[in-house]
Amino acid sequence: DGSLLTLVVSPPLYVLTGSRDGTAKLWDVQTGKCLQTLAGHGDELTSVAFSPMGPELFTFSQDFTVKLWNMDTGDCLRTLEARGSGGVGALAAALSPDGSTALVGCLDGFAKVLSVDSGECLLMLEHDAHVPVAVYSSDGARILTGAADGAVKIWDAHTGKSLLELEGAGVAMSAVFSPDSTKVLVAYEFGATMMWNVSSGECLFTLQSWGLAPAIFSPDGKKVLAASSCGIAEVWDVETSEDLMALEGHEDEVLSAAYSPCGTWVITGSRDCTARIWSAACGECLVVLEGHEDGVQSASFSADGQQALTVSLDSTAKIWNTRNGECLLTLQGHSDAVLAGTFSETEIYCRESTESTTSPASCCETE
Repeated sequence: DGSLLTLVVSPPLYVLTGSRDGTAKLWDVQTGKCLQTLAGHGDELTSVAFSPMGPELFTFSQDFTVKLWNMDTGDCLRTLEARGSGGVGALAAALSPDGSTALVGCLDGFAKVLSVDSGECLLMLEHDAHVPVAVYSSDGARILTGAADGAVKIWDAHTGKSLLELEGAGVAMSAVFSPDSTKVLVAYEFGATMMWNVSSGECLFTLQSWGLAPAIFSPDGKKVLAASSCGIAEVWDVETSEDLMALEGHEDEVLSAAYSPCGTWVITGSRDCTARIWSAACGECLVVLEGHEDGVQSASFSADGQQALTVSLDSTAKIWNTRNGECLLTLQGHSDAVLAGTFSETEIYCRESTESTTSPASCCETE
C-alpha cells in the first residue's frame, strides 16, 4: 500500500552520573533537575548503569563495592561485596546483559559472579593474582577475566568452566567483546591491543593503541575504533586489519571514543576540553562540542542518536544536540570530577508512515 514501516527510538528520560566525590546523581533529561543523589560509597565512582530489569541503578566504586539503588526513592537496596578471606574487595565490576548477575574482579585472586537479587556468590573463577579486568560477552554466555600476572581467561558464564587461556602481550588493562560475541579485543599495558577468536583462541590481529580509552567494536562488528594519547582516534577493518582512517583534530589526548548505536557517527572526548562528532564513513569532523572547562572524561550518544552526553573533570556533565552542537543542558551538582555517565534505556516501537525520514539526527529510523 506504499506505507513504510519505521523503527522509532524514543528520546531518553534520564541520565545517571558518577563522580570522584563518591556520589551518583540521577537527572531529568528534559529539565536538568537532579532527581536523586545516591550517597553511601566511600570512594570515587568509576562505573554507573541502569538496570535492564527495572527501575534500579547500579554503581561501582573504588571502595571495592557494587551498590544497587531504587531509582524512584534513591534508597540503597543492596551492597554487593566480593570480599575474600583476607578482607579484600573488588577491582572491576560488570553487570550481565540481562541484569541478573554482577561480575567482580577481586584483589584476592578470584573473579566472582554475584546474584543481584540475593547477593549470593554463584561462581568463583580462580586466578593466581588480583583481577583488574572482568567483562561479560555481549550475549552473556561467556566471561573474560584478566589478572595482574598476565593471565587472561575465558569462562562459561553459567557453569564457571574455564574454556580458554589467551597468551597475550603482558597484563590486560581492558577487554570488550564483539556484538556477536565471537571475538574479543584485549588491551595490554604497553600499548598493544589484540583481537582474539573466542572459540579457538586464535589471535586475529594486533594493533598499537597508546591511549587510556579501550578499543571498541562498531555496532555491526566490522570495524574497531581506538583512541590515542597523541590526540587522534583510528579505525581498523576487522577482517583485513587495514587502518581505514584517522580522526584528527583534538589538541590533546583522546580520553574516550564511542560509536552511535546505528554506527553512523563516532564521538570522541579529549583532555583538550572538547568532544567531537565524526562521520564514521569518511572521518570528517561534523560538530565540535565546546563548553567544558577541563578534560572530557567520557562522551556517548543517546539510543536515538539525537543527543550526546559528555562528563568532565570540571565537575559537570552536559547534554548536546548532535545535529548542531548546541548545549541543551549543563548538569551541575557534583563537587568533584565526573568520571562516568550514561543515558537511560529508551522505548523502541514500530509505526507506519507514508513518508520516509532523512534526518541525520534520527539514525535509528529505517525504512
